[in-house]
Amino acid sequence: MKKTRSQGASASLRWWIMAIPALPVSAYAFYFIFYTPPGSIRTRTRLLSSIHGYIHIIAGGVAMILGPTQFVERVRRLYPSVHRWVGRVYAAAIFASGLCGLQVSMNSNAYPIGDYGFAILAILWMATMTMGLRTIWSGDVPGHRDWMTRNFALTYAAVMLRWQLALMIYSGLTLSGALTIAAYSCWIPNFIFAEWYIGKRKNRKLAIE
Repeated sequence: MKKTRSQGASASLRWWIMAIPALPVSAYAFYFIFYTPPGSIRTRTRLLSSIHGYIHIIAGGVAMILGPTQFVERVRRLYPSVHRWVGRVYAAAIFASGLCGLQVSMNSNAYPIGDYGFAILAILWMATMTMGLRTIWSGDVPGHRDWMTRNFALTYAAVMLRWQLALMIYSGLTLSGALTIAAYSCWIPNFIFAEWYIGKRKNRKLAIE
């Protein structure tokens, strides 16, 4: 029992570490619609020049808010219908934001190679969600959990992007240079960490069995 409580406390701590940064980033997304944050005039003007930019920002903010709730084990166990319905909204938000993000990525303020980085992120974001849906529809719960872990690691790219851009610009990089680097650095480490975490979780399960 002591070990179980320790594991539960550890899981709770990990959830808070993940969820707390997600909330201000979600708030930032909606603030971005109505106001211009410092240093974001060019980015805001470009993103909001088409309906795709609005959808990408709003749907992405919804996904960032809902994503952490899907990892609360108590909700999954006691309120499975809530988990399913929130998951459907989360999935719809990702496809909407991903498709529109793919559109706006080809005309970003980054250099061309950075545009490709954001495009790859959008494609992988939707692909991992597709696999998450396919596994749960086929009854593969462990597989679903793994794919949704990968997916949220990519959703979390929004958090990484915000603080990385701020640090890079503060250090003297141009907006285009910072965006080009962040087009890869905001999600590749996340994806690597997700794979490590999935492997660790599987090893722990094998050790228990």
